[in-house]
Amino acid sequence: MTRQVQILAFDGMEVLDYAGPYEVFNVAGEQTSPAAFQVQAVGVCPRPVGRGGLLAAIRSRFTALHPGQPCNCGRSAGTHREASPAYARHR
Repeated sequence: MTRQVQILAFDGMEVLDYAGPYEVFNVAGEQTSPAAFQVQAVGVCPRPVGRGGLLAAIRSRFTALHPGQPCNCGRSAGTHREASPAYARHR
Protein backbone atom coordinates (compact mmCIF):
# COMPACT_ATOMS: atom_id res chain seq x y z
CA MET A 1 0.00 0.00 0.00
CA THR A 2 1.43 3.37 -1.02
CA ARG A 3 1.06 6.13 1.56
CA GLN A 4 0.63 9.75 0.53
CA VAL A 5 3.04 12.17 2.22
CA GLN A 6 2.59 15.91 1.82
CA ILE A 7 5.38 18.28 2.78
CA LEU A 8 4.16 21.75 3.76
CA ALA A 9 5.96 24.68 2.08
CA PHE A 10 5.51 28.31 3.16
CA ASP A 11 7.34 31.62 2.94
CA GLY A 12 10.31 31.73 5.31
CA MET A 13 10.50 27.96 5.87
CA GLU A 14 13.83 26.49 6.91
CA VAL A 15 15.35 24.64 3.95
CA LEU A 16 16.25 21.55 5.98
CA ASP A 17 12.78 21.34 7.56
CA TYR A 18 11.36 21.13 4.03
CA ALA A 19 14.00 19.25 2.07
CA GLY A 20 15.01 16.77 4.80
CA PRO A 21 11.65 15.02 5.21
CA TYR A 22 11.03 15.24 1.45
CA GLU A 23 14.28 13.40 0.74
CA VAL A 24 13.81 10.79 3.48
CA PHE A 25 10.31 9.80 2.35
CA ASN A 26 11.23 9.96 -1.32
CA VAL A 27 14.25 7.64 -0.91
CA ALA A 28 12.28 5.30 1.36
CA GLY A 29 9.57 5.13 -1.30
CA GLU A 30 12.13 4.10 -3.91
CA GLN A 31 13.28 1.12 -1.83
CA THR A 32 10.08 -0.92 -2.23
CA SER A 33 7.84 -2.09 -5.03
CA PRO A 34 5.21 -0.82 -5.09
CA ALA A 35 6.53 2.40 -3.58
CA ALA A 36 5.86 2.69 0.15
CA PHE A 37 5.47 6.47 -0.08
CA GLN A 38 4.43 9.00 -2.68
CA VAL A 39 5.69 12.48 -1.76
CA GLN A 40 4.37 15.84 -2.90
CA ALA A 41 4.85 19.42 -1.81
CA VAL A 42 1.83 21.48 -0.80
CA GLY A 43 1.96 25.21 -0.13
CA VAL A 44 0.05 27.83 1.81
CA CYS A 45 0.73 30.23 -1.08
CA PRO A 46 1.27 29.62 -4.84
CA ARG A 47 5.07 30.13 -4.84
CA PRO A 48 6.50 29.67 -1.34
CA VAL A 49 10.05 30.96 -0.87
CA GLY A 50 12.14 29.52 1.94
CA ARG A 51 15.18 30.94 3.65
CA GLY A 52 18.06 31.64 1.33
CA GLY A 53 15.72 31.96 -1.63
CA LEU A 54 14.67 28.29 -1.96
CA LEU A 55 11.63 28.21 -4.25
CA ALA A 56 9.39 25.19 -3.67
CA ALA A 57 7.53 23.72 -6.63
CA ILE A 58 4.19 22.81 -5.09
CA ARG A 59 1.56 20.48 -6.54
CA SER A 60 -1.44 21.85 -4.67
CA ARG A 61 -2.52 24.41 -2.10
CA PHE A 62 -2.74 23.53 1.57
CA THR A 63 -6.12 24.58 2.93
CA ALA A 64 -6.67 22.78 6.22
CA LEU A 65 -6.05 19.61 8.15
CA HIS A 66 -8.95 17.26 8.59
CA PRO A 67 -9.68 15.84 12.06
CA GLY A 68 -7.38 12.91 12.73
CA GLN A 69 -4.99 13.78 9.88
CA PRO A 70 -1.38 13.72 11.16
CA CYS A 71 0.84 16.74 10.60
CA ASN A 72 4.57 16.90 11.19
CA CYS A 73 5.70 20.48 10.62
CA GLY A 74 9.18 21.91 10.93
CA ARG A 75 10.38 23.87 13.91
CA SER A 76 11.29 27.13 12.23
CA ALA A 77 9.92 30.42 13.53
CA GLY A 78 6.28 30.83 12.59
CA THR A 79 5.73 27.24 11.54
CA HIS A 80 2.71 26.72 13.75
CA ARG A 81 1.11 29.93 12.47
CA GLU A 82 1.59 28.96 8.81
CA ALA A 83 0.27 25.44 9.37
CA SER A 84 -2.96 26.62 10.97
CA PRO A 85 -6.18 26.32 8.94
CA ALA A 86 -7.04 29.96 9.73
CA TYR A 87 -3.75 31.18 8.21
CA ALA A 88 -4.19 29.04 5.10
CA ARG A 89 -7.71 30.35 4.46
CA HIS A 90 -6.41 33.92 4.36
CA ARG A 91 -3.60 33.27 1.85
